[in-house]
Amino acid sequence: MLIDAKTLSGGPTISADVCIVGAGPAGIVLTGELAARGFTVALVESGGVEDDAEAHSLDTAIVIGGEYTDPIWIRCRGFGGTSRMWNTLIDGKPFAKFVPLDPIDFQQRDWLPHSGWPFQFAHLAPYYERAHQLCGLGPFRYGAADWNEPGASAWNTPGGPIHSAVYQLAPATLYSKVALDDVRTSEKIQCLLHATVTEIDIHPDGRKITGIKIGTLCGAKACVTASIFVLAAGGIENARLLLASNRVCTAGIGNQNDLVGRYLMDHPVCHFTQMFVTNRRVFDESDFYDLHQVRGIPVLGRLALDEEILEREKILNSSIVVYPRPPRYRSAGLEAVRRLKAARTEGAAAGAMLRDAGTVLLNLPDIVAYALHADPAHIFDQHYWSRPENNADRYVTFEPQFYVEQAPEPENRIKLSSERDRLGMAKSEIHWRWGSFDQRSVERTREIFDAELRRLGLGKMEVLGSRRFVPSAHHPAGTTRMHVDPRRGVVDENCRVHEIENLFIAGASVYPTCGYANPMLTIVAMSLRLADHLARAKTP
Repeated sequence: MLIDAKTLSGGPTISADVCIVGAGPAGIVLTGELAARGFTVALVESGGVEDDAEAHSLDTAIVIGGEYTDPIWIRCRGFGGTSRMWNTLIDGKPFAKFVPLDPIDFQQRDWLPHSGWPFQFAHLAPYYERAHQLCGLGPFRYGAADWNEPGASAWNTPGGPIHSAVYQLAPATLYSKVALDDVRTSEKIQCLLHATVTEIDIHPDGRKITGIKIGTLCGAKACVTASIFVLAAGGIENARLLLASNRVCTAGIGNQNDLVGRYLMDHPVCHFTQMFVTNRRVFDESDFYDLHQVRGIPVLGRLALDEEILEREKILNSSIVVYPRPPRYRSAGLEAVRRLKAARTEGAAAGAMLRDAGTVLLNLPDIVAYALHADPAHIFDQHYWSRPENNADRYVTFEPQFYVEQAPEPENRIKLSSERDRLGMAKSEIHWRWGSFDQRSVERTREIFDAELRRLGLGKMEVLGSRRFVPSAHHPAGTTRMHVDPRRGVVDENCRVHEIENLFIAGASVYPTCGYANPMLTIVAMSLRLADHLARAKTP
């Protein structure tokens, strides 16, 4: 059942067995699993079914230092959450990349402070298998050997520190359409749209959540009571809600050890090097690294370092996707076009945008001439570059995009600002920086790849004169981290907030470390795991 909270009057109380805050992928998966097991669920979503600029404006935060991206550019309020922002198009429909965390990502690494999950990869593997089925992915295999086929085989890299693997891709329709239809027709689910949680109510003894307060931008209010509460509002909003609910717990709910909001991580994307190939035939022999289909399953080839080299070099995990580039790809005019395009989704200072617009005008004849002779994919970093013939004559370099792990750092954090939003809530204040250890890991990864490419006779890497660093891949994580010790984590191994008997957290905010991997597959797997735990702990 769908309920528009704007239509509520008299401040009604809505009751269910479980209240879930946030109708993104984590909340949607958890809702479906619990409803199927007989629980009644109140699913509370700040946005609506369609895009809602007013609701989305509530994501605006105060970014200290200017390195991170304002969440208004990387978050989406509405049914489906950030799946509504997926932008890899296949036949005009939005898809996203899926890949599990690597085994090393779960391990406590003695050279990486604050690393280590309460369980290992093998524990989560069965949930990854179930997540694959739920998301409509192929077999739970990601090594290159499982996806090689004639005409699209990975580079041969025997005996060295690098290997090839794949991302699998799946559409957003599971969260934007299929789940919405299921919720609309379910007798077990009440989905409140345009309903923003303004406070979590806790018993005076600080041990149990008694309800949540809801507000709307039109002034309607309500509250939800339940036996179990789950925050699934994302890496920024989960922390903000806990910190802002400080009427009883003055430091914020779950924040008795000053950990809520700390350890903010993301997946920065680094564009800073180019690969010159030894033989340009490589451009005709690299279809594996373009978006393509194998047995009807969309996959994208990638490169990575073996876990042994990560351990030996004491560097962070990463994944590399390569894009071929034609001559003059890095001209001043085209660089300005790309920066303006990125500003639409990442934000940019007005002065910088004006300068780029001027550069585009000054170089317009060159841009037009280039566009007339080039596939648009060459300009905007899209896929399907391998489809034309004679790529050896078309391209001159590869440009690797590095998707990188960020170290968990306690001073990277969410705080509450003195500024308030339209509902009277304190805005998030984001403190985030890209550290020297993070940067050293990226640089060392490039050096290792360069040495290996030279050894194999494939080519060499050189640093670009023009670099681009995207601080967020829309993957904020770590702000309510998981640890069995309440002095080192906000939630326990079952995602329950320490010392609160009925409050749980779902999504990437519980990750102690986040590897390089798109968090989606792990979010779904962890939501399935949480559903199993709640079903075992309480039968409705």
